Amino acid sequence: MNRHMRLSLLAVAALILLALACCGECAIIRVKTDGNDSKDGSTWDLAKKTVTAALTAAASGDEVWVAKGTYVERITLRIGVGLYGGFAGTETIRDARNWESNVTTLDGNQGGFVVTAASGVSASSVVDGFTLRNGTTGVRASCAVRRFCGVIHRTGRFRPSPTTPPRRRT
Repeated sequence: MNRHMRLSLLAVAALILLALACCGECAIIRVKTDGNDSKDGSTWDLAKKTVTAALTAAASGDEVWVAKGTYVERITLRIGVGLYGGFAGTETIRDARNWESNVTTLDGNQGGFVVTAASGVSASSVVDGFTLRNGTTGVRASCAVRRFCGVIHRTGRFRPSPTTPPRRRT
């Protein structure tokens, strides 16, 4: 094995170890409709009430898990925070959620964009498992080219509400 190959493998191994070390410090902040924003969201029993409070408490690398229900609020994504809906409110791993059975809705109350991407938001910020309604269609992002702002919409999980017809861009 040549020197270049060994250095490349060593660099990959170092990155994997760094990623594993960082993930050990990442937090999961839970939200339920009957939660309390003064709680820390570390368990479903200590869940916050609003997505906004959970996002405010989150740091880059954290995940916000949102239980089924309707949350009447407009949110701003945080850099490096994953926002996941579709939980029953008992799960211990993200893959156990069912976003089709546990419909999680962000309702913008006709106040504009339901989801806004803060400056600096990248592909590490995820919105997954939500129905958005009663807001302006789309995602507002504070970057020059919206389609490259890094908000990830996974097929079938980021869906417009049937009561809010899509607005065409001109």
